[in-house]
Amino acid sequence: MKLRNFAIAGTVIATLALSACGGTNEYPGEFTVANGDSSFYVGELFRHDTVTVTCTEKSGTITATIAESRTGNTFVTTQPEEGSGLAGGTLTTGDDEDYTWEVSDRATTDDENPFTGDMQSGEPVSWTDTGVLSFGSGLRQATTNSDEGEVRVQIPGQVDCSAGEG
Repeated sequence: MKLRNFAIAGTVIATLALSACGGTNEYPGEFTVANGDSSFYVGELFRHDTVTVTCTEKSGTITATIAESRTGNTFVTTQPEEGSGLAGGTLTTGDDEDYTWEVSDRATTDDENPFTGDMQSGEPVSWTDTGVLSFGSGLRQATTNSDEGEVRVQIPGQVDCSAGEG
């Protein structure tokens, strides 16, 4: 009887713990290309050693947060409800400027401008149902708040957020 009560108590504690954190699983993602020659755009150009990705899975949907450590720039993109497909995201600079790319309904990577914003160009983030994403030619937005005249998010290779699946 004591063993059964212990098992029930353990189940209750585990359930409460999952409820408290919302059933969210957070884990480091991986860049498939990260060598000495890799340059990543997270608002502006950075070397690979200052850029990280954190993946969060909740209710079967994965969110990738790509962060640059020196400036505080972050880009967040979420897997489409269908599991695979095109997605936009939000870039927040260390100066608290937000740039959001929303993908037009029925957009494809072949569209000249697949985004809803007029000053935006490039390709949306492409997600697979397993949690791997790629940036193609990257996301760009014209702005006067940058020396380059645009902010950009582009990662070479792919970002792998599949480790938390299962």
